[in-house]
Amino acid sequence: MMDELQSSFVRLLIPSPNQTYNIGDHRGSWIPNPQANTKLEYELFTFLGKLFGVAIRTQNNLNLSLPPIFWKKLMLEEVNVMDLKAFDETVF
Repeated sequence: MMDELQSSFVRLLIPSPNQTYNIGDHRGSWIPNPQANTKLEYELFTFLGKLFGVAIRTQNNLNLSLPPIFWKKLMLEEVNVMDLKAFDETVF
């Protein structure tokens, strides 16, 4: 299921800019698609959040390649410019 999320089949996640341009760190990472804004896509994001919750509670890993900034924001940690550069070298 995670392979489908990280593909062009399901457009909830898209390749990070570093993956697209083959530069910088975290080239294999995927980021939430900012253009995924239909009702169905919102429902799929909700389902993905529930899947995260189940994985955390059952101590199972989801094989998702998300950049560190995603997890920092999820944990309400402060992010900085270097966190952006880690998945989008084109920012600089």
